[in-house]
Parts: sequence; C-alpha cells; structure tokens
Amino acid sequence: MNRLPTAGRVRLAFYDVQGRQVREPSNGWKPAGLHHVRMDAERMRNLPGAGALFARLEMEGRTPVSVRVTRIR
Repeated sequence: MNRLPTAGRVRLAFYDVQGRQVREPSNGWKPAGLHHVRMDAERMRNLPGAGALFARLEMEGRTPVSVRVTRIR
C-alpha cells in the first residue's frame, strides 16, 4: 500500500482488454496521505462479464502504474 507523498492530481481508471476505459472511480486533486477507493458490486455491475481488466493509477510527478485485475462473477 502506498501513500500519496504530496498533494496533487490522482487518476484511477479501469480498462477492458481492448484498451477501452470502462470506469474511472477517481480523478481529481487529493491531499497527501493514504486514500481508498471502494469498488463494490453496485459500482462494477455495468462492467463486462468475468475476465481481465486493467487498472491504471496516475499520480502527479510519478510514473503511472498499471496492473491486471481478474474479475470473477
């Protein structure tokens, strides 16, 4: 778990395997510190069925990070 070292713009987005953005739960200015984004069933219900998604986290002044997420129905 990482903390945001300084205040700045943060963007978290999910993409399908074709590279299309399917959800953007966070996009905006955040103060320094630890932040959580809850991705419950209600927020994820319109996403494609089970399978792979990719999460991309962008923080001001940092290298973007992408990870594969497997969604199980």
